[in-house]
Amino acid sequence: LKTLPQSEKQFKGEIIWQFQQRFSEDKLSKNYFSLNTEPQKNLSFKIEAQNQEDETKIKRRSLEYFIPFYKLDIILGNFQKKFGKGVNVGNRSYLNFTSTSTLSSSNTFLFPLFTRYNGIFLSHTREKWQPSVFYSENRFSHFKDQVVAGELILEIGKFKLGPIFSLERISDKASRYQKNCSSIYSQYKEKNFHLSGEIAFLSNDGKGGLIEVIAKQNRYSVKGIFWS
Repeated sequence: LKTLPQSEKQFKGEIIWQFQQRFSEDKLSKNYFSLNTEPQKNLSFKIEAQNQEDETKIKRRSLEYFIPFYKLDIILGNFQKKFGKGVNVGNRSYLNFTSTSTLSSSNTFLFPLFTRYNGIFLSHTREKWQPSVFYSENRFSHFKDQVVAGELILEIGKFKLGPIFSLERISDKASRYQKNCSSIYSQYKEKNFHLSGEIAFLSNDGKGGLIEVIAKQNRYSVKGIFWS
């Protein structure tokens, strides 16, 4: 169900409600609900819900507001953001620890299995500078996952360059695991050629990086990615 407003002042919205039923079962197997609205031109609200263990629970919800005069974008709730190429901030694995696992899981740095932040996000755009910061807090069972991150991108002509910082703390009542990561992002963009990359350094001497090259022609394009 989607509204079709005739002017910018009218309400915009979209509702999705899905049902999945197994014929071998009497009760409803699965349902999904999504609401995406724009009460105003620069204001939007999103909510997703899905049944889990015969109970419908909210999966994601967010409120986004853009202030044109200050060129400021504000998000409250859940958001999926990637700074740079996502090496430092963006590609984060799902936290699902057991009593025998360690908090310093080996796949929490580069593997893009799950990306979701929950908190407040601020982004400001000026002529050459593009600063962004956020604070996120998620809870999984008795674990608390906190992330503070920011980036400052400088754009000069065909070049973009800037630092990215993040601090993550995973804790429960008995223990705490903390790491910080610093990275440098750069990009060079021509009409038919695009080169970008990011190199990141963890506080425990771990490091990783990603380089992406895109070459475009009239009838085809070639894309290459190297990550370590």
